[in-house]
Amino acid sequence: MRGAAKRRADLADRRLMPDLKTIADFWRDNGLAISNVCALFVMLCRKMDLLSEAMIAIDGSRFEAMNARDKNSTKHKIKVRMEAPEGR
Repeated sequence: MRGAAKRRADLADRRLMPDLKTIADFWRDNGLAISNVCALFVMLCRKMDLLSEAMIAIDGSRFEAMNARDKNSTKHKIKVRMEAPEGR
């Protein structure tokens, strides 16, 4: 029994990290949900007057800068998306 417990403790001590394919699959499968959560988080922070219009930063997170027409957001695009039905 001591041997099995020691092996379990050794496994728990290892810092296991997912490989890039696992992370890519997670983002592919949950990308819309993650985007929605981030948008709701920003709206909550704005309602609580925690953010200005100038900057949004989430500590400890890495984001790739992207300004493609389909990926960026303007006040008008956000308004249209919020008014759109959920299934869209």
